[in-house]
Amino acid sequence: MDEALSRFVTGLAWTLIAFSALATLILSLQAAVLFTMFDAEVLQYVLDDLDPPPALPVDGATLLRAMHAFVLAMLGVCVLTLVASIALLRRQAWSRMFWIVMFAFGAIVHVVGAIAPYLSELPWQTNYDGVLKFASAVLALILAVGYAWLARKLMEPAVVAEFRRAR
Repeated sequence: MDEALSRFVTGLAWTLIAFSALATLILSLQAAVLFTMFDAEVLQYVLDDLDPPPALPVDGATLLRAMHAFVLAMLGVCVLTLVASIALLRRQAWSRMFWIVMFAFGAIVHVVGAIAPYLSELPWQTNYDGVLKFASAVLALILAVGYAWLARKLMEPAVVAEFRRAR
């Protein structure tokens, strides 16, 4: 039984390493392009002539003004997940707790995302018909169940013992 749990944690860790390393690489390249090609003065010049559409849920100009900070924050999250993924592979207890919290948060966000379209009609959802709402809700609930399963699996006593033995 310990072998299966060990393979589970190892497989999960390598999967998380692959995805977070790819995300870190992509965000690093985006940050390099952003910081070399678009300085604050150029962005301000573009924003002065920009008329954002009124139906956007978030002011596009605000996002553009904070683009450098947003990309750096996302890069920080990617690096953090890469470090936590490597720590999970090395069976460090803090990484197990980190991923339990991340998976639980992901499950909650997907459940909220599944029911939110049914609670109100938002201005940008004018063509969001019933079939698309239903399909989106089903997909979000499937992902929520998957995240909850991963979090629960990382809390099993045999997995916890595996992390205690690694200390």
